[in-house]
Amino acid sequence: MVSCELAARQRDSNFASVDYVAMSFVKYADDLKWLKNVVASTLLRRKVFTIAKIETPEALKDLHNIVAEADGVMVARGDLAVEIPMEQVPKVQRDIINLAHRTFGRGDVHRGDSIHEKGPKFVIVATQLIESMKEKAQPLRAEVADIHYAVRDGADAIMTSAETAQAVNPVPVIEKMASIAREAETEDDRIYAPGRRSILAQASVTGIDSRYIALGEAACILAHNRASNAIVVSTYSGRGAKVVSGLRPRATIVAVTTRRETVYNLLAFSGVCPVLVEAGGGRPLTVEEYVTFMQELLREIGLERGLEEVVGFFGLDFEKPPTGPETTSNTIRLFDLQ
Repeated sequence: MVSCELAARQRDSNFASVDYVAMSFVKYADDLKWLKNVVASTLLRRKVFTIAKIETPEALKDLHNIVAEADGVMVARGDLAVEIPMEQVPKVQRDIINLAHRTFGRGDVHRGDSIHEKGPKFVIVATQLIESMKEKAQPLRAEVADIHYAVRDGADAIMTSAETAQAVNPVPVIEKMASIAREAETEDDRIYAPGRRSILAQASVTGIDSRYIALGEAACILAHNRASNAIVVSTYSGRGAKVVSGLRPRATIVAVTTRRETVYNLLAFSGVCPVLVEAGGGRPLTVEEYVTFMQELLREIGLERGLEEVVGFFGLDFEKPPTGPETTSNTIRLFDLQ
């Protein structure tokens, strides 16, 4: 997988420093609506993304609506295991992951205030992933398996709490978790597995979203067959990159966007490396002009090393810029970097 150091965010005076707000002990979708209103009235400069922490029986009963309302969800296993029988938590964790990846939000893609609600939601798995390393140099074998299967089940992120907050030495904790996650990501049955495809296929979406799913899968298969290490997705809302992420390709997903909020949102999705650009000065591009632009961009940011062919997934209608709000993805292209 291509290394990516572009996740470091550069903020300016026009942007607040808050990217996400998580709500504990969510019970109903209305809790998220209330939170969004509070955030919108407090942080007026841009959209801040909301995360629902799932840790109550009431939340499990209203889970479909909560996931649809939130930008992402967290499986808060510590409190969840207190609220429900702990032997049910592994199944609930898997069910939440699957539901989030097939739930497309209620927003209108052409409305700037809700544009990011379209597309799958990200999932964070948290609490006691590697608890023994607070004091010990090596994790328990059961903890290794826990992290491995969380990644294989489709978690976008795994999060520490006490493991690093109270650890004698937190750095090895993160290094070990990263090592286990990288190993899990190499599993062949995690990539393009029928289960992954069927999860996205179950999404209750419009025809245009079905097209995103079909084109996204085609881009992943093309990258896999050509041994390409990068899929470049041009996106305004982030939806195309989210769909490709949901299929878990081995290739790095380079999400090219002109929208800062999209960059911040996509940082939470597995395998996505967002890049903020001003494509073509905002003017429409031909296919060849766009391919040339992508070649120059990858060289500029240093992602061309070790790459011979790159898969492009983008939208062109020759009257609008490729990363504009009204340009939907309709094109897959294999192009050379040599």
